[in-house]
Amino acid sequence: MGEPGGFLATKFMPPRAGERMVLRESLLGRLCKWMPCRLVLITGCAGFGKSMLMAQWRQRLVANGARVAWLSLDPSDSRPERFMAGLCSALAQAVASLDLATVQPREGEDTRAALLRLVNGLASLRGELYLMIDDYHRADGPEVGSLVQALIDAAVPGLHLVVASRAMPALQFGRLRAAGELAHLDSADLLFLPEETTAFLRKQFGNAVDADLACQLHDQAEGWPAGLQLLLEAQRKGRRGMPRKRADTAVSPALADYLAEDVLPGLPADLLEFLQCLSVLDRFPVDLAASATGVPQAGQMLDGIAKRGLFLLPAGSDEAGVWYRLHPMFAGYLRNQPWRDPSLARCVHGRAFEWFAQHGMSAQATHHALACGDPELIATLAERNLPVGTMSGVGGLGRLLERVPPPQWNGHSRLLRIGAWASVLSVQPAQARTWLALLGNAPDDAASARECQLLRAMLAAYRDDPSAARTAMERAGDAPLEDGAFAERLRLALRIWWLATEGNHAAARGLFNSRAARVLRRSTDELALLGVATAVLAAMLEGNVLLAERIGSPALAQAETRHGRRSISACVCAAAVATAWYEMDRIDDACQALANRMDRLLASSPEVTWRATVTKARLISLQETPRAALEYLAAAEAHWRAVGLERGIATMLSEQVRIALTIRDVRHAADLQRILDDIGHNPDAGNATTVEVQALADISAARLALATGAPAQALSRLSAAQAWAGHYGRGADQVTVTLLQGMAYDYLGRPEDASQSLIAAIASGYRPGLQRTFHDEGERLCRLLESLRGRLDGELAAYLDTLIGPARDAGAAGDVVSAMPAGQPKRQSSLLSEREIEIVSLLAQSMSNKRIALVLDLSIQTVKWNLKRVFAKLGVSSRYEAVVAARAHGLRLDPPQ
Repeated sequence: MGEPGGFLATKFMPPRAGERMVLRESLLGRLCKWMPCRLVLITGCAGFGKSMLMAQWRQRLVANGARVAWLSLDPSDSRPERFMAGLCSALAQAVASLDLATVQPREGEDTRAALLRLVNGLASLRGELYLMIDDYHRADGPEVGSLVQALIDAAVPGLHLVVASRAMPALQFGRLRAAGELAHLDSADLLFLPEETTAFLRKQFGNAVDADLACQLHDQAEGWPAGLQLLLEAQRKGRRGMPRKRADTAVSPALADYLAEDVLPGLPADLLEFLQCLSVLDRFPVDLAASATGVPQAGQMLDGIAKRGLFLLPAGSDEAGVWYRLHPMFAGYLRNQPWRDPSLARCVHGRAFEWFAQHGMSAQATHHALACGDPELIATLAERNLPVGTMSGVGGLGRLLERVPPPQWNGHSRLLRIGAWASVLSVQPAQARTWLALLGNAPDDAASARECQLLRAMLAAYRDDPSAARTAMERAGDAPLEDGAFAERLRLALRIWWLATEGNHAAARGLFNSRAARVLRRSTDELALLGVATAVLAAMLEGNVLLAERIGSPALAQAETRHGRRSISACVCAAAVATAWYEMDRIDDACQALANRMDRLLASSPEVTWRATVTKARLISLQETPRAALEYLAAAEAHWRAVGLERGIATMLSEQVRIALTIRDVRHAADLQRILDDIGHNPDAGNATTVEVQALADISAARLALATGAPAQALSRLSAAQAWAGHYGRGADQVTVTLLQGMAYDYLGRPEDASQSLIAAIASGYRPGLQRTFHDEGERLCRLLESLRGRLDGELAAYLDTLIGPARDAGAAGDVVSAMPAGQPKRQSSLLSEREIEIVSLLAQSMSNKRIALVLDLSIQTVKWNLKRVFAKLGVSSRYEAVVAARAHGLRLDPPQ
């Protein structure tokens, strides 16, 4: 290549997109809508993908016949004559009729004269012309800015300017914005979406990337494209294959090299030290930045950081003002660099503690007191009697108290109770009992005694001892508690759960909707959100999926926004909502909710953990293999054996039996069932926990009996399970029992009884919105449901149609109950199921998911779920590849009739 106008030819070429580059479809769609705009700005920090996005848009514009000029700037272009020469050369390459010799600036000439000739030369052009200027920040200055401003103000017909820069250009946008001719993408827009992170990883490693890994890396990089690549480099460390563990990017050589070479060169020493001080703060308003760093002109320093594109991101606003934060990977790097003054970090933590303490933010104050490690701060925190309203606040203050020998806290009953709460809420029952023992020696009033009963109720719940929990709750009573809102949130959550587990669902719903529970419904602190999650789980116990989703989805969004995706409140809300989403057949949503969160759920109540574990196992069975799900459940079973909770063990065993039967592994299912029956055989029938364990064993045994041709035995075991489900109001379990009874009647040649049972199950499942309860019973149930066509009408008939298609496809992977009456033909096996072939046939016609759903009368979620299975079976990652691979396998892709 030559050097037009004294420039390297690469100056006028976009970066080359490698095969592993992710196409930013959502952003390209927005850019295409902005094609008529005179100015499009793409601003963002280093490595946010500005250049690549602009290159992708250029490729799309050129493919559609548009003329596009490209100019990449460097520091030498800050000289106006140099910039003007580059600008003319770029446009001359895109516009054949533009005479470069005519428009190029002449020696000693004012660049304004050259710009005038350029504008006149462009004014006579017909059609649209896009001028893309990359890395504008590298040459941004008053003289270059005035030339660009003049070019914008000239309003050349058909000329569209696209500028990519790390900082907002110093241009005047008022007139363009008022005319609707300005469009802007910033750092927040440029961040990878979770699905884009997954696509990026699959470009690197193929379809073997699982949701947990993708979500873990996405959370670490927070959508920073270059950060994601740096994470991969930090994890690989010379190894081949896909990364498996969390990388410590704070000490990553790849990150250090990137920041040292491309971000930090030339940064003033005072600004670098200011950034290092800010790095110890999770987020900060200007006032806190000034207080913690000791820099009064912090506002000006933050403006300078923003102008340099140094990873300063918005973090909301409140009465303290606008909050900011540094990208965590950048902040981690800064924290781990040598401090000019080693004592400075401790000073920053101390000042931050004072600021948060004065503003009543106990959780943050606790964090900085811990980081500072100053015993005097601990004493100050205790003396100020800070209110505690968050999980982090309770846990942090508990850790502070543990740093002081427990005998020193004798006589301080409130602090002892906080220590006990911290241990309970972080699922450390042994420590909680120690704190309670100390509290027993402290002078107590009636209110603190009632609070101790709440603590004992929670400890009993962790032991899965409902009788002890009920006794403690009754002793706690309804009288006011000393710590007001904090303890009241926990008492409400416990009462809702207690009522639901006893089958008093109407009372549980009534309590959640009562005036007293407004402290849960109208608050976004962590304890309130945990209370809402408890209500979601209570709704799922009742089988009321629609109610669970309606109250759970907003709570999950609030927890993620307010406290972070990996906060305890967000993880518990996600576990609760994921069970609802799975039941609603929203497979992708359920998978995303649990991704990279299961480890955090170990710090939650056992009930939350094992319900999330079952949901996770079912997702693994659908998206990977049933064998992988069995391995996952076996590991979870070992955990509950170590903890010593029989209901957790029984839940894992019963789910293993169900999945083993889907792959016809009857011998393994029978071995598991013998263990489950042994656990379920307990003479203490009055204990609610042992009754549930026996019911789980009965339902599981009924499935096994049907699979081995013993329907009478199945009906016998189901009778006791039906009584349990009815007594405790377990709606989904009642439907499952009724479905299994219907299949047993069908096996015995009693078609009318079978139909009546199935119709009853459909009627019971319709109102609460059950779906997977039907789907997961497999293809045999699908055939029986199809036999009911014409016997139902109205909404139940429509509901039946939604159950049949997905149930048929679920059965393609294996029927839970494999036995079937003689004479009934089995489906012809193939690589893809009939439904999947229908969907791929419509893909071959370039139909969207929405259109496919309309043609096949399915939900969009069902279409997406089937597409995911198709991609996994064919080993592809795109719709086009799926069509090609299906044809390569010899599948006929005829349009559905």
